[in-house]
Amino acid sequence: MAAAGEWTVYHVPGHERHAPVANVVGGRLLSVEGSRTGHPECPLRMEGILEAVRAAHSGRVRVVEVSRLATDEELLLVHEEALVRFLDGAHARAKDHIAAHGPGFEVVPGSSPAWLRAGGAGDLRRQLATNEDACAVAGAYCYDTCTPVGAATAVVARQAAAACIDAARALCLNDEEGATADFAYVAVRPPGHHATRGHYGGFCYFNNAALAARVLAARCQEQAASITVMNRLVDQHVPDRESYEVVDDYDCMLSLTKSNVTKFFHMQMLRGAEDEYFVYVRLGIVGEEGQKSLKRCNSYDDACAKFEKKYFDKTRNQWDQDPFEPFPNKYIEISLPPAVMPQQKLRVAVLDLDYHHGNGTQDIFYDTDDVLFCSVHASPDFDYPHYSGHEMECGVDEGFGFNRNFPLPKNATYREHYVPAIKEMLKLVRGSNVAAIVVSLGLDAAKGDPVGTFSLEPEDYLDMGQRIAKLDMPTLVVQEGGYHPDRSVLG
Repeated sequence: MAAAGEWTVYHVPGHERHAPVANVVGGRLLSVEGSRTGHPECPLRMEGILEAVRAAHSGRVRVVEVSRLATDEELLLVHEEALVRFLDGAHARAKDHIAAHGPGFEVVPGSSPAWLRAGGAGDLRRQLATNEDACAVAGAYCYDTCTPVGAATAVVARQAAAACIDAARALCLNDEEGATADFAYVAVRPPGHHATRGHYGGFCYFNNAALAARVLAARCQEQAASITVMNRLVDQHVPDRESYEVVDDYDCMLSLTKSNVTKFFHMQMLRGAEDEYFVYVRLGIVGEEGQKSLKRCNSYDDACAKFEKKYFDKTRNQWDQDPFEPFPNKYIEISLPPAVMPQQKLRVAVLDLDYHHGNGTQDIFYDTDDVLFCSVHASPDFDYPHYSGHEMECGVDEGFGFNRNFPLPKNATYREHYVPAIKEMLKLVRGSNVAAIVVSLGLDAAKGDPVGTFSLEPEDYLDMGQRIAKLDMPTLVVQEGGYHPDRSVLG
């Protein structure tokens, strides 16, 4: 964590070794202004950002240089092993092409297996294991022709991933060491939000933001577990509560069938200073103190029996019954309170502000509720990645409802289109028990960007940042797109 008044920037020295050239889009080899290689995702864009950050925040920025490579174990937190193995060896595999065209040769898909009938290819990647043409094999892993693999691509991508992982591990969560909301910025390239579990594309190889979110989610779950233990406090209405410790406890909300009244039921098994046992019950209307009873038991077994009987008398369920069944003709529902409900576990939110949909991040977290993913972007009906990012994509299984897309029309404006989407995204964050935020910051929606078609101004990004900052949550900003030839605009 940075000192008071400081904020931390993570950076990979030597990232310029990854300098892609091939940028075939729409059947044309495109070259953009301001890039020495012609490819939008060039080293100069990151240097421009870092220079502007240092100039604007002189003396308040702590730069952390990360040279280590993300380990296989770390990358496998979000990616399939086959993808990792391919990227590691792709360029070396192209030895025949390198011999013919020189060490600057880049691996770009030369074919795609999309034409194969479903099931007709068997284990396609296993079959390709002996294929000596790296460009042919790339078609099984890469879904476009603008994400080339050069000699240093895998190394630099691993370093970018490591920087994000290190930043996520160092970010101070609010309940740690009495900290307030911490903030860090990971200024790395190549970007990552288009990299799925098993495929790469969109200038992205490993999903930096997803890796950071996965690390933070694990930390949040550890924190939630410790909070659960900490919350097993003796009820505040127990006389001389300091003399007891909680052995077991139960809380639920009881909605009465014949009225709109909601009651709470709080029960604890307590152990006293002399190892005697007690059963404590408090019942009443929500918002009131309620009726209380504290009864001493003859032994631990007696306390268990009384505890389970009280539980059954009130809920008509056995203590170890699963699933829980409502009490017929008395309570509409019996539910655990927010402090211990499964849907109230601590989560991480990924807010993707890039011009393009973060299809890779969506793919990685689509079936889990560990991470709330929200993306505001150009509609896939007219822009990359074309096949995902629609509003109806809401997640599946445990992830249903934790994936939200806000596709915008052509020529979308900040006030008319972005602001309502951002407000809704932040509303979702507030209602999802989020403990930390990862921002996929793409600057390619800025006016004049050669890749995007929107016209956001620097003050629009400032407004986004201020709205997110008002959440007062630990926030990790990960650089994604942004290719404006005037690098000061990016800064």
